[in-house]
Amino acid sequence: MAFLGKAKKSDLISLAIELGEMVTNDLRVVDLRELITKSKKYEVEFVANMLDATADERVEKEKLERQNEERAFELEKKQQRIRETENRIGMP
Repeated sequence: MAFLGKAKKSDLISLAIELGEMVTNDLRVVDLRELITKSKKYEVEFVANMLDATADERVEKEKLERQNEERAFELEKKQQRIRETENRIGMP
C-alpha cells in the first residue's frame, strides 16, 4: 500500500474513477488514498498494477505532448525563416 503514497494526485484520481468511486475536486491525496483502499474493488496487486499502467499512460501522453510542442515550435521557426528569406529577395 506504500505505492499509493508515492503516486501523483492525477494518477490516484484516475485510479479511483476506474474503481468506480465518486471523486470530487476537493479531495486531497490522503482522501484519495483512503477512498481507494476502502473501495469494494480494492485488491493490493490489482490496484498496484492499475496504478502502474495509469502512470505509464500519463508519462507517455506527456512525452507525446512535449514532442508535439517541439515539432510545432520547429515548424514555426522554419516558417519564419522562409518568410524572412522571401522578404529579403522581394517575394510577396
